[in-house]
Amino acid sequence: MTRTKKLTFNGTSTINDVVCERFSASIESDNPENLSLNFIIADKNGYRDNRKQCHKDQAQFEDEVYAAQAQLLGTEETV
Repeated sequence: MTRTKKLTFNGTSTINDVVCERFSASIESDNPENLSLNFIIADKNGYRDNRKQCHKDQAQFEDEVYAAQAQLLGTEETV
């Protein structure tokens, strides 16, 4: 049997109580170089009307995921 342990992250870009975009990421604990990032537009109109904020939220999410990956790799990273 093969098993993989993963560290999983989930987030949303929610504006005026509307989830505009969903974020998810996973990092393999045993091999932190294996990183998966996913972004899904949940509300097309909300995303279109708030694209700038969605991009900011996505960048913040990515920064947090990459910081966790750096910690697992034992490298220092400035966010």
